[in-house]
Amino acid sequence: MEPQPIPTRVTLKTIAQFLIGQRQAIEAIADCRSCLWLGMTLTILAGLCREYDQEDLLREPWYLLIPLVASSVVILLLFAVIHALPEVRRNKRNRWEQLRQLASCFWMMSPMAALYAVPVERILDAVPAMATNLWFLAIVATWRVLLIIRVVSVIYGVSVWKVVFPVFLLADSVVLQLLVITPAPVFTIMGGLGLSERDQVVAEVRCFVGVWGTLTWPLWLIGTIFVIFWRRNVDSFPMEQTPTKMQASALSGSVWGAVSLAFLAMLLACVWTQPEQQRVNHYLRLANADKYDDALAYVNQFEPEDFPPHWEPRPWVGYGERQPDPMLLIEAALNAEPSKPWARELFTKKLRQLIGEDFYASGFWRRMKNFELEILIQLMESDDEWARIFREKELHNTPPVEWVESLLMNDWESSHLAERDPEQLLRLLNAVYGDQRSFQLDEVRLKLQERIHLPEEGSLQESSDADEGA
Repeated sequence: MEPQPIPTRVTLKTIAQFLIGQRQAIEAIADCRSCLWLGMTLTILAGLCREYDQEDLLREPWYLLIPLVASSVVILLLFAVIHALPEVRRNKRNRWEQLRQLASCFWMMSPMAALYAVPVERILDAVPAMATNLWFLAIVATWRVLLIIRVVSVIYGVSVWKVVFPVFLLADSVVLQLLVITPAPVFTIMGGLGLSERDQVVAEVRCFVGVWGTLTWPLWLIGTIFVIFWRRNVDSFPMEQTPTKMQASALSGSVWGAVSLAFLAMLLACVWTQPEQQRVNHYLRLANADKYDDALAYVNQFEPEDFPPHWEPRPWVGYGERQPDPMLLIEAALNAEPSKPWARELFTKKLRQLIGEDFYASGFWRRMKNFELEILIQLMESDDEWARIFREKELHNTPPVEWVESLLMNDWESSHLAERDPEQLLRLLNAVYGDQRSFQLDEVRLKLQERIHLPEEGSLQESSDADEGA
């Protein structure tokens, strides 16, 4: 069957057909030199769709270039992987022209990112919104991989089955690398981590993707080696028909018009969303400069709707972030005057997460610095609700005041308690347990009282010297 003539103009219809893998549309876009610049423009637009309600683009516009830079790296890697195939190496066409065609087709997949522009956070609650965004990410990623397999098969005239393995090997490798370098909720086996429901969804999805990506990676590697090095298989699969000599394609003016309208629509959306991001950025700059009181005073000037939906202030404790200092921020939030209930609740949740961070409660107390412990003591002394949380072990399966057992089992000097102020520990014990009486608690109180009234080492030495002199 004779191949049908290739369209001489790339229209909106051509782009739509390209996105569903139609051969003629792929060939037209690969042949159109203007599609390289159109694809780059669409990739920047995709960055705007992703970040218009996530980052302060006026102060940090470089976020718009991240998709373009990242995709350029992937294109070069894909080009190298595909040219390892024997059929592609036999192709005598100019290498730079082949790279341009591949880049044009890769960047022309950017309209898929329009899914990211759907403001699901403003429509759904926090957990369903996160789940929906993850589904969007899965749909776009799968769509891209399947389409690029079709694109490579068409423009290089290679069997689909020979392209599947190297493309999936590259895609799997990129995903696994992203899992390593991108921030993620701290994974815990023992269940002591105080993750929010939203963070828990992210952690579970990352775990699922990481496990399956790791398990399937050897399969893609073996398949890639097979299609590259086993010479007997060069003609063992039916080949896609080699493209005919392509006619020079040109872009329709309606395409640039549609892209301009899309940019205008997203800029109008920024008028709505960017003030929220600017407030978040201002709060973070104050907090990172250790101006905690100023940061909380700024937040308390506004209402929840003045910030992004489901906003969680940095640091993200569930992600292991410790800058800005969470305990100092929490102290500033709980002591802020005036303090709005919604802002206080935001940082109260952060404290709950922080307490539940370690595998065992003992890790939490051992890691606490003295000034952080003082913040908790003041909090429990002023609000019995926090004392009840510790007392009833709502956050842990182990005794919340771990040093109670330490004092009963070990000498003071042989444990980490030697660095603690005994008076501070007694205040903590009384704040948590109040007037409760038990043999263990009474024994611990007695030990702490003795430790408080124990003379300092220097005083003991002076007293001994005085006795000798007498």
